[in-house]
Amino acid sequence: MYEAKNTLPDGRELAFGLYRKREFLNNDSREYDLLGEYANMDEVLNSTVIGGRLFKDIIMDDETELLGQD
Repeated sequence: MYEAKNTLPDGRELAFGLYRKREFLNNDSREYDLLGEYANMDEVLNSTVIGGRLFKDIIMDDETELLGQD
C-alpha cells in the first residue's frame, strides 16, 4: 500500500488522501491506488480526480453509496 509523505510538494502538511480500491488480494490484504493528497478538507471536497467531477458533488449524489472501511 502507498505510504504517505508528511508534506505536499509545496511544503504544506499532508492531512488527507483519496484512494480507489483496486482489488482483493486475499481476505486481509487489499491494494489501493492513490488518487490525490490534500492539506485540508476544502481541497478534498473541491478535487476533481474522479471522472472530472467535484468530490463534494459525488459524495452528495443520491446515487452514491458511502461505505466505511478500516
